Amino acid sequence: MKRKLLHLLIPMTAVALSACGTMPQNSDDAVFEYPQSNGFSGNFLAGKAAQMESRSDYAAQYLLRAHQLDPDNAELRRRAFLALISDGRISDAVDIATSLQSENDQDLFAALTVMDAAIREDRYQDALDIVSSLPERGINALIAPLAKAWLYTGLDQKDAAMTALDGMQGNGALNPLSEYHRGLILAHFGDFDAAERALASAYGDPADAPLRAAEALGAVYERKGQVQKASLLYESYMDRHPQSLAMP
Repeated sequence: MKRKLLHLLIPMTAVALSACGTMPQNSDDAVFEYPQSNGFSGNFLAGKAAQMESRSDYAAQYLLRAHQLDPDNAELRRRAFLALISDGRISDAVDIATSLQSENDQDLFAALTVMDAAIREDRYQDALDIVSSLPERGINALIAPLAKAWLYTGLDQKDAAMTALDGMQGNGALNPLSEYHRGLILAHFGDFDAAERALASAYGDPADAPLRAAEALGAVYERKGQVQKASLLYESYMDRHPQSLAMP
């Protein structure tokens, strides 16, 4: 379950950061000489230059060092935090995120980072408290219901998980995603009939659904002993999507 929760959170964080324009586009061809400096100015300027060159690794390294040299600089604190997140250094960003969240408990990216740390430590209730405190608007209108659903699942609260997903209903663009996750959670609880209904309806024709959704439905068929039905789904999917990765 912990692995499922983490696999849910990481893509959502990436989507949120991408929407904010902070995810890096590393350039292997970029040529830039990064100075070695123990001072604040050298590290700060090197970090800014690295960001301009789309080198998230160097940006995170230098801006974190600059932040450590001037921890009371609020603007730098957030710049270093976003650089660490963009480079995938979530664990290194937790302390800064905690500080940012104490200053503004509505800071989505800081909250997601602190929530990620709570999940990694199996503190699902703490993670749930964090996401429940955030307003469900913008990208969080997508993130919050899904995160709540899986966190309730981690707490073995099936009905609460279903209620969390109900909050996404009525939005045609989000209904397929809601039903897909509903099916996954129902399957986790062993309710395979309800899981089948949710997964089969999520994207219309299962053979035209995203690969993961088709695989999930096929897995439910197999758990129900309907191996032939699963095989027919896999064959139909591969016939329509021959370039897809091989299915079971």
